[in-house]
Amino acid sequence: MPALDEGGKFTLVMFWAKYLKDNCFPMLLAGNGFLKDPAFRDKIRIVAVATDPKEDQVQRFIDKAACPCDFPLAFDEGWKVKNAYTDVTGMSSMLAPQVFVVTPNGKIAWREAFSKGHPYEKTDFPEQLRRIVNGEEIISYGPSPLVDESESDEEVAVATYEVNENGEKIMTDDMFKNLPGGHDDCW
Repeated sequence: MPALDEGGKFTLVMFWAKYLKDNCFPMLLAGNGFLKDPAFRDKIRIVAVATDPKEDQVQRFIDKAACPCDFPLAFDEGWKVKNAYTDVTGMSSMLAPQVFVVTPNGKIAWREAFSKGHPYEKTDFPEQLRRIVNGEEIISYGPSPLVDESESDEEVAVATYEVNENGEKIMTDDMFKNLPGGHDDCW
């Protein structure tokens, strides 16, 4: 199975929505900071996926540079990427803003959602990211959820993730190739 990133970088997949700009902008702007920070810039790549329903509204927003980003912003037509992440994590739903840290071999190492009640600025996300990219133990917030061992490989194998020999779901790069402004423009 091909690695998500042959260069050994972690990928931050940021889900955002134009209509939630007050909640999403701090996360997106932090991405710019990560790319400039020597502790992160050579270890990560970022793609921000818009979950808004209309691509033309997202494009106008990007064209206005209301929240300038130093990384690719992509539109998720039909919520294919969002749904893939929801499926692979077993979440019943996913809201924006939310960030996933994906290891170079395609495993989700961390995810965190932000809201008015849990704003990005008051989280440990930068510290968690630092620990993850340096191979350190992350801050624990309790036990991991139980995994349903009854799932078979046939039930979980879709175009956007694969199941490895250990039964772990591994994200693949395929999910980005049909995003406007995606895959080839991203990396």
